Order: sequence, then structure tokens, then C-alpha cells
Amino acid sequence: MTMISLAGSRLLDRIGASRAGPISPPRVDEATRRQGAAVVLPMAGAVVSGANGVSTYADPRSSSAASRGIGHVWASPALANDAISIRMAANRAGSIYSLGDQWRGLGGALLKRFGETGENYAQTRVDDSTAPDELAGLAPELRAQRAADIVAAQSAALASVADNGAVATFNVRLQSGLSVELGITVSQGFDGLVGTQVSLESSGAMSVNDRKAVQKLAEGLDRALEGLGQDDVASIDLSGLADYDRTAIDSLDLTVDTHRTHETQRPLESFALHLGGDRSSVTLEGAEGEMHLSVGTQAPPVQATASQRQASLRGVLDRIAAAGQHGQANAALVEQMKSAFMQLQAAAAAHVPAQSSAQVAGDAAASGLADFDAGFGGPTWRLNAAGTARLGGQVSYRLNQQTVVTNQSQGGQSTRQTLSEELSADYRESLDGGMLDVDTGNYSSTRVRDASTVTTLIDSAAGRVKRAQRMVQEQQLKTVAELRHHQVTSERSWPAQRRVLERLA
Repeated sequence: MTMISLAGSRLLDRIGASRAGPISPPRVDEATRRQGAAVVLPMAGAVVSGANGVSTYADPRSSSAASRGIGHVWASPALANDAISIRMAANRAGSIYSLGDQWRGLGGALLKRFGETGENYAQTRVDDSTAPDELAGLAPELRAQRAADIVAAQSAALASVADNGAVATFNVRLQSGLSVELGITVSQGFDGLVGTQVSLESSGAMSVNDRKAVQKLAEGLDRALEGLGQDDVASIDLSGLADYDRTAIDSLDLTVDTHRTHETQRPLESFALHLGGDRSSVTLEGAEGEMHLSVGTQAPPVQATASQRQASLRGVLDRIAAAGQHGQANAALVEQMKSAFMQLQAAAAAHVPAQSSAQVAGDAAASGLADFDAGFGGPTWRLNAAGTARLGGQVSYRLNQQTVVTNQSQGGQSTRQTLSEELSADYRESLDGGMLDVDTGNYSSTRVRDASTVTTLIDSAAGRVKRAQRMVQEQQLKTVAELRHHQVTSERSWPAQRRVLERLA
């Protein structure tokens, strides 16, 4: 992005301006505005946020740096009082370490503006702690050099917001072939720079209907970012995005990357959502672990009634919860998995076509859920009453459903639906509920290896079930060893196997 700096002599002129009126922002010619070039506002005209979050231009001579607080600089001063810039300034009044505070309302404001105008947009705002008062005591030649240094530092700060910031990107692809990309970058001061950068760019001029479809995503995007930006545990809220207008929109992608912001792990490290095409997917990585989920967006190969789908959904959620408990997975990670699964399956079910009574009768033995691949894993821990870790380890879990429908001779169909599940967990736990200290050699070590396969077979012809059966195969193994001074003093195992064939019809 081109930076247009103002000369030091012009900065000195602005410092000597009348204190009676506000300092005007630099003039931006129309060609520069259309190109989206950034204009550096010198610190003498820095924009200061008032108590109500509204930005005003302040004369730095009227108060000391301490009384005026931290000023700030806009890349596009001419836009500093529009709705988006005002929202950026208001968000800065919240915690700079809270992504939820810094993201609040920005995505929706950008989409609403685009829906109304169809125009691209870009703005950057950074904190600026330079004190222009110091120039007054310098010799003229030193003042000019110092003023030029300040302007150069402000230019560099504006250009560096995206270098180490938390980045959220939202891409909307229209059925028309055009696309809109929205970006929000928040630099939270871990590298000394505090600022926000927003942008929205479309690939071409869009119809009014397309713009309206994009604008309708505003509230959903704000809700999604608000959940992901929570300070303690990221939550997944896709309710306002999953029901996008499929007649106008082909697909949506929302990604968040905070890896570059700090050395310590954050509640949310990365997130990726894709809605549209053959499959919808969610991946999330954070302090609680990582999860992935992919769900087919087409009508399930084998349909079922709404009640059957709900029963199947509850069954899968129970499996996920049981695996989390058995493997000592972090509770927040398990809830993230369950929440994403419910929402993507609900989105898939919303577009299932109506069925005939014959179809329902023939397919009742199947789950009615869209095929999926899900999993979570990562480090696990449990705290004791004193707030120290009494348990620590690793867990890995995967759950997958695949459905294959084969047409047979004379109009018959053969359906095979397989639900596969695997759990692997290893963890150590203190013997007395106190703090886990492996170096002492006094702890218990647990190993969990579980696997199961549920296969449903349905043969049908002319809308009637000729045969339906379900085979369940399960293997479980839990081993617990107790160690004293690094020596195994006891070891117990609980193996289990089960094989059941059930005739359904």
C-alpha cells in the first residue's frame, strides 16, 4: 500500500496552527482515494478517542501528553468519522488483548456498507504515543528532522499492523462467479504495536440481489467472530452463516489465524470454516486442543424421518461425550466438537427433500445423518482443588460415517452404512490427588485403546425392505499401572470385546 508522507516543514506549520479550531486532515485527491492509498496523519493532528469512543482531531498544544492519553493515527483520515472507523475507535476502548472486543461489529459493518454501496473499503488505525510538545524546545533544524522522524515512524506503524496481528478473513463466492473478501487484522501490542486494519474488496460490480445476499451475512459474521474471540474458551456459532442464500451464494469461507501474536498459546490459535460445495467443514486449534469436522452437504444417500435423525444425532453426541470422558479429553474441546457437529448436521438436514412414505419405510434402519468425518485430539489435563495439574496426557479420537448405495438388478437397492470409531489416550495422574510430578516417580499411568464399527445393511426393492440387519463390533482395552519411585508396583487391565448381529427387518 502506497504511503504518502507529509514533509516535516508542513508538520511544523500544523503545529503552529490556531488552537481555536480543530486541525483538518490532509487533503486527499480523488485519484489517490480511488486507488485506496493510505495517508499518514501527522502526530500534530492525531485523532484522540473521547470517553464516548467518538474520534475528534485534537490540538496537541492544548494539553500535555499525559492528560490527552495515547493518540492514534489513521491511514485514511478522510474516513475517520464514518461508521466503520468510529466502530474501530470504540473497540479500542475495550481490552486490546480480547479479540472479541476488537472484532466487535466490524465484520457486520463492512458487509452492511458493501450491501448499501457496492464499494471497496480500507482503513487502518494505530496507537501513537509521540508527544508533539517536545518539538517546541528544539532548534528549527532539529525540529524539522524530529518531525520527519515522527512521520516516518507513524508511516511504518501503519504499514506494520498486519505483520504480527491476529487475522480474520471472510470470503464469499457468488453463483455469478464474483467474490467478496473481507479482512480484519488486530495487532494487540505483543510486538509494541497496537492497531486495527480492515478491508473489503469485491472482484467486480455486483447486482443488487447479490449485494443483499452478502449483506444478510452481517449479523451471522459478527456472531461467529464474537464466539471465536472469547477470552477463556472459543465457542462456535454458525447459526447466521449456515443458512446463507444458496440461490445467490456458492460458498463461504471464514478463517482466523492468531499464531503470530504471542509465544504463549491462546484460547484460539486457528479456525477455518467452509460452507458450500460437496462438503462443509470446520477445523479449530487452540489451548484446549484441536478438532476437525467434515459433513456432506448433499441429501443423505439414505433418508429417514426427522425423529429418526434426531435419535441418530443424540446417539452420535453421546458417543463423542463418552469418548471424551473415557480419554480424559478437555471438556471445552468436546463441547466444541459437539456444537460444530450439531450445527453442520442441522444445516445439511435443512435441505433434505421431502420423502414419500415408501422411502421412509425403506430407510428407517439408517441414521438419516449426512455422512461425516470428525475428530479431536491434543494435550489433556485435570486440575485439583489447589489449581495445579493432577493429571496430564494426550488423547486422539476419530468418528466417521460412510454410506454406499448400490443399485441392483430389477430395480432393487443395497445400502451399506458404516460408523467407525477409534479412541487412543495416554495420561498420568498423581496418586493422592495432589500436583502431578512425574520426576518423583510416584504416579499412575493409564493407557486406553478403543475401537468399534457399526455396520447397517439394507436391501430393498419397490419401496419395501427385503432385509435389514446391523452388526456391531467393539474392542476396548484400558491398562492402569501404578508407580512408586519409578518402579511399577501394580498393573491392571480391562479388556473387552463384543460382536452382535441384530436383524432389523
